[in-house]
Amino acid sequence: MEIAGEDEQVLAFMDDLSFGPINPPDIKVRSAWVEEELGYTDWETLAPELDTFWSESLADRPRRIVWVSRRCTMEFCGFLEWLRRNGERPCEIVDLTDTVFPDGGDSGGLIPAPWIGLIHDHQFAGARLWDLAKPLTAEARAAWLSLWDQLRSENAPLRVLTPEGLVSAPLSFFDDQILGYVGEEWGKAARVVGYFLYESAYESFSPAGVRQTGDMVPIARLAGLAETGRIEARGDFHELQGCTVRRPRNHLL
Repeated sequence: MEIAGEDEQVLAFMDDLSFGPINPPDIKVRSAWVEEELGYTDWETLAPELDTFWSESLADRPRRIVWVSRRCTMEFCGFLEWLRRNGERPCEIVDLTDTVFPDGGDSGGLIPAPWIGLIHDHQFAGARLWDLAKPLTAEARAAWLSLWDQLRSENAPLRVLTPEGLVSAPLSFFDDQILGYVGEEWGKAARVVGYFLYESAYESFSPAGVRQTGDMVPIARLAGLAETGRIEARGDFHELQGCTVRRPRNHLL
């Protein structure tokens, strides 16, 4: 890791286990689900990267550090699956969920750490976030594995963050929220998705923000709302910038 002045390998988990089947999280099964429910046909191309990730991340090393933010469903779910596969072998955790660091401005203020994918190199370096690594305790391991076992047994379409923590949810979980951004006049579908992603990151139970999902789920649900007549649509949802949506004129929602 160059920014830390260390020659260490950094691995990223590219699948998003916040949606789709996770018991088992087989890439072929998940790819078929993604195509059927979300309309994307190339999810299985992740297979080589995932094979490399699991081989390298689970290899025996003198020191293994796992990074996670429990404010991001993708990161949290990926972490829980890694922990399941890792078993009882020792590791260290950098949990950024409740971490703050300098905002980089002249005021010297502090900001909550967002999910890892949004932290810039200079923020990593300035706050020396790697120094937060702590050995995973047996109690924490047991609690997290129990949570993941429960979610795997439910094997729901979605995992979402609530005031009670990470829970299973139906695919329609975000529908009403998405619908709230659809106006009575034609408007860009991309704007609806953008508002949803922004607003869903600032739920009242989490002032620092959470990342519930990426854009694939809300795009697919917009298409689903159009198919069921809850909204009207013009254009292709896979070409989002050219697609427009509105509420039906009869308002029978």
